[in-house]
Amino acid sequence: MVTGAHVAFAQEKSRTTNIAVVDVDFVLQNSDPAKSLRAQIEKTRANFQQEVKDKQDELDKLGQSLARERPRLSEDAYQQRVRGLRLKIANHESDMEERASKLDGAFRGASRKVTAAIEQAVDQIMKERKFLVVLPRASIIGTPAVPDITQEVLKRLNQRMPSVVVDMPK
Repeated sequence: MVTGAHVAFAQEKSRTTNIAVVDVDFVLQNSDPAKSLRAQIEKTRANFQQEVKDKQDELDKLGQSLARERPRLSEDAYQQRVRGLRLKIANHESDMEERASKLDGAFRGASRKVTAAIEQAVDQIMKERKFLVVLPRASIIGTPAVPDITQEVLKRLNQRMPSVVVDMPK
């Protein structure tokens, strides 16, 4: 005999099987495109920091040279050279800030590509397995009694996008 409790249990069970979870943080940490992106970021930042250091060393040498030449320069000539050095420093700082901003934008763009590919994988799995909703694991407290599609998303993402290319600004 089917009671109201049995029907409610069957309806609840039917609803929960239409929900799945995915650990997006895990996918972002362990996927091939995310690893590729992190490697590119690290390499680019190291190169950028070296360029900044090299330019700073050059500017420091100009400042030291100016300090050594000061006794031989008139006050006007010295002040003109100081203004020139300050202008070079300001231009360098401005250039570096602009480049850093462009690099950050390029990395955000590449990150969006990875996120979009994750969303496509989730959407595809949702359609195939007829899930009504897929929730991020981070938004759930406790251990959910619903399917976890994280590994499947990771596999599909790695197949679809083995790496990601960062479009570096010129």
